[in-house]
Amino acid sequence: MPAHRGLFIERTLRHARASSGLTQVRVRPRIEAGRDCGSRCALSFTIAGFSLFRDPISCYPNGVTSILIADDHGIVREGLRRLIEAEPDFSVCAEALDGQEVIEMVEQYEPEVVILDITMPKLGGLETLKRLRVRHRGIKVILLSVHSDPPFIQSAVSLGADGYVLKNGKVGEVVLAIR
Repeated sequence: MPAHRGLFIERTLRHARASSGLTQVRVRPRIEAGRDCGSRCALSFTIAGFSLFRDPISCYPNGVTSILIADDHGIVREGLRRLIEAEPDFSVCAEALDGQEVIEMVEQYEPEVVILDITMPKLGGLETLKRLRVRHRGIKVILLSVHSDPPFIQSAVSLGADGYVLKNGKVGEVVLAIR
């Protein structure tokens, strides 16, 4: 678990104990398929032997943005992960190989931002964007592409993309697009 999440959880626990007089407070992060996004967790409070559960809450401190990366090339995903996690207010919660995985992982991890390759197997980036806009309007979607042709960019904008970054662009453009 990254240090910033651990510190946030410790502060949450101290505050819960001090303000409510609870005898025991523990945090149980949701871990699915061996991956811990860290974007959601459930708090369990125990008072005199009775357990009370609170709805999932954000485990990221205020200002940390959870990001899902989708690209069918492992080296691109790894490079994006390193670039993004170098920023103190960004955290990569999941990675997907194709559009179908994106749809499933958005349901599971609830990221705030999705970086989406436009050309992927099974379900391409534009079709994935279209489906995300129907079910998850609040998620920021940034398309990453080698295509600089105006029809690709116009299609992305008309489908509701929040950004369009060329893969041959400058490294900092992805960070600027997320912000």
